[in-house]
Amino acid sequence: MKVRSIFCLSFLLGLFVPTLLFAVEADQIVIDGKFDDWDAIPIAVKDPEDQDNNPDGDYKSLKVASNGKAIFFLETVYGEITPMDGKRYYYHILIDVDNKLKTGISNDEYEGKPTKVKKPIGSEFYVQIGRGKGQVEFGSNGVTHLETEQQLTKEIEWKNGGDSLEIVVPFASFGKYEGLFKVGLIISIAAFQEGQANDWAIDWTESAEHQIGKAYPVKAKDKLPLTWAKLKRVK
Repeated sequence: MKVRSIFCLSFLLGLFVPTLLFAVEADQIVIDGKFDDWDAIPIAVKDPEDQDNNPDGDYKSLKVASNGKAIFFLETVYGEITPMDGKRYYYHILIDVDNKLKTGISNDEYEGKPTKVKKPIGSEFYVQIGRGKGQVEFGSNGVTHLETEQQLTKEIEWKNGGDSLEIVVPFASFGKYEGLFKVGLIISIAAFQEGQANDWAIDWTESAEHQIGKAYPVKAKDKLPLTWAKLKRVK
């Protein structure tokens, strides 16, 4: 009888105690300009407000998530990320796939001038979104291999809303380099924005590491996402 009582108590507690689960948050992200599906993902890079004349191109934060098929980014600025001001904005995300400064192209300088970033990376790729007059694209979006300057794809799925812009890049978009992006691999990422609003002044962020396919502990919700990773109950 005592054993049965303990079992019943444990069962009842399980109904009220939030269940902690592991999930790959990238599996929940939908590129729709609504960013609540990023809430569980921690900020990878925080950037200070340091572009007085260009808040719309002044990075505030960068989030990154990934699974076995794609990598996702959420870029946030202090102003409006795609303002209707008739000016051009170029947002770049740098990817150091082998996490080695001595390979790839370093972001410690740009066009012969020091960038003053404290933790530079050696990038093999960059993802670019180019915007003009808010919603007008001008054919500059894509993924580029930096060392060869080869544009690997011009097709990028993205969506903006207010101060943020979200992007998904399938690893297949990297062409012959797709196989480099393996689950468990630690890469480095950073970002910079170059825009017409502040006489082409550039806003550089610091870098951060990211593990491909990393799962974070999250609380189970009443409504599960459309696509949900395999969950593992924490013992």
